[in-house]
Amino acid sequence: QEVMSLRFGSCVVVLARKYVIGLSAILLVIAGFNMMRNSGAASTDIEVWARGPDVSSSWQDFLQDCGFKSYLGNPIHVSVAFNEKFKNQTVSWEGQVHHVEDSLSFLWLNQRGAIFTHMDPQQFPQKRDMADLVLLFNDGDAVANAAGKLARGQRFAFEATFVEVGKRGAPHVLALWEVRPLKDASSNSSLGGA
Repeated sequence: QEVMSLRFGSCVVVLARKYVIGLSAILLVIAGFNMMRNSGAASTDIEVWARGPDVSSSWQDFLQDCGFKSYLGNPIHVSVAFNEKFKNQTVSWEGQVHHVEDSLSFLWLNQRGAIFTHMDPQQFPQKRDMADLVLLFNDGDAVANAAGKLARGQRFAFEATFVEVGKRGAPHVLALWEVRPLKDASSNSSLGGA
């Protein structure tokens, strides 16, 4: 038969078989490209984490070279500065919890846990709902237990390695190695320092 009929309730659609096969092939190609673009390409750099050497740069130093205002002025400079000074470098800073997202592992889907962090000074002082950093961790990591105990608004110290610079206002991505809750507010005078 050269025709196919599809029945939907009392409606019948009659199509030539070559058009059904052609339309199915086009949809399959589009779905394949979409899956390749979304699944592996974006997260390839983040798949393998290695703790880099410690650097003494402060949050203010980072903002000056790679902050949102610098990005608006010259995004190419930000990429170059990030790759030269911060990528794969480990920092010890202090911040405040914006919110925590737990990790998720289901079948082939693996999503890392994340601590969305406010720094001082914030990149976006007018937008309190935007985090400055996102600190990623795996569910099996030792840091996952401590990260899960952090509460919104709580101040904490952390050690993390820079993975990606945030683009167009997105938070900067770091791999989290250590987290320590801070209880005494008077000892936190240098929030972004290290």
